Amino acid sequence: GIKSGKYTSFYYDDSTKLIMSQTGLFENNLKQGKWKNYYFQNGSDTTIEYTNYKDDNRHGESLNYTGSDTLERANYDEGYLYGNFKREVFVRMFQGEEFKETGMWMIDCEGSYTYGIKSGIWKYYSLGQLKESGKYTNGKKDGIWTSYLTAGEKTGEIQHQTLS
Repeated sequence: GIKSGKYTSFYYDDSTKLIMSQTGLFENNLKQGKWKNYYFQNGSDTTIEYTNYKDDNRHGESLNYTGSDTLERANYDEGYLYGNFKREVFVRMFQGEEFKETGMWMIDCEGSYTYGIKSGIWKYYSLGQLKESGKYTNGKKDGIWTSYLTAGEKTGEIQHQTLS
């Protein structure tokens, strides 16, 4: 009853067509090493997500979707967010007279964590444009934060002190 060795699971659509799989390694019932999710299309597979594990806890680099339109690149230490973090969102747009749907991935935020708590310099974006940046200390905004404004061709900055 103890899971040990290589693990693979398969996911099918309603017509029993293979669409995804997940691979990884168990040691004594615990996830270990790099676990990957693959997407199958047109006869080939593409890695779409991966997470590194140590004793069933996220540990190391990770690339995961948190919904269909949000992608996070993160690092973990013993299950806690730790180190660099970056989130991107898929922005849908419509083009032309026929309003053909299109879209692109744009950065939403980036910064770092220390054992699950925001720390250091963080930057927040809107439609790929920097909107706000500043420092976190113990998970709270600290010191001077800068807001970036764009109106037409003009840009500007507003600095404001955060209150603890």
